[in-house]
Amino acid sequence: MSRSRRKHPFMGITCSESEKQDKQLASRKLRRVQKQKMEEVEIGNDLILPKESSGYWFAKDGWYRFDASKNPEWLRK
Repeated sequence: MSRSRRKHPFMGITCSESEKQDKQLASRKLRRVQKQKMEEVEIGNDLILPKESSGYWFAKDGWYRFDASKNPEWLRK
């Protein structure tokens, strides 16, 4: 992996390396809420969307594009 490079010049805004735990918690919350909703309603047509169930922020605040010609070292993984 010493020669691996980013394909696209985007980086996360915060210093967090990964959002894996945040995504796991959001998925668990979504499954729990959907299961409760299915138990309340006999027909499972009224399921909620993932964006409706998650009410908290992830570790990264978003992404930004950087100029790869000015900062080529940022393309390294």
